[in-house]
Amino acid sequence: MDEMICYNCGNESFENDFINKVFNINGKVYSVENIPALICTHCQEPLLLPETAEKIRVLLNSNTKPIRKITAKVYDYAV
Repeated sequence: MDEMICYNCGNESFENDFINKVFNINGKVYSVENIPALICTHCQEPLLLPETAEKIRVLLNSNTKPIRKITAKVYDYAV
């Protein structure tokens, strides 16, 4: 793998872990769990490898049935 650099802080040290991430696509909200990610050891910013991002894109554009559905409260920070 090429040398990875954290785009947030410039650190070059990462640990493997799994994250959960919420995506808002065209007004629809999707939650994806257990995403493999590299976590910056300095600032904890997650970094997704290109192949992971592509797999998420394919998943969200497929007819794959979600493992469950959730409801979420939406808040406006500006209020």
